Amino acid sequence: MTKRPSLADRARKPSKAEETTAASKQVEAPKRARREYRSILAKVDDKTHAQLRIMGIEQDQPVGDLLVEALNLLFEKHGKPQIARKIVA
Repeated sequence: MTKRPSLADRARKPSKAEETTAASKQVEAPKRARREYRSILAKVDDKTHAQLRIMGIEQDQPVGDLLVEALNLLFEKHGKPQIARKIVA
């Protein structure tokens, strides 16, 4: 079993060799790309929510995919390009 470092050991400043070893062990995290999508919140009553979930089960699709389809139908109705798309995570 290895001995845990004491508080005094933890408080002392690490030597250059220890700093170099610690720095070499750290892996730089990849930068996250800016997301190309935004969330939309819509409040609906319980019956609407339940029906949407049931449709998702019946169509074997996530509710989000059904909402994207609904947005494209709304855009079409108002003469706008159907640009809504599913986001693949």
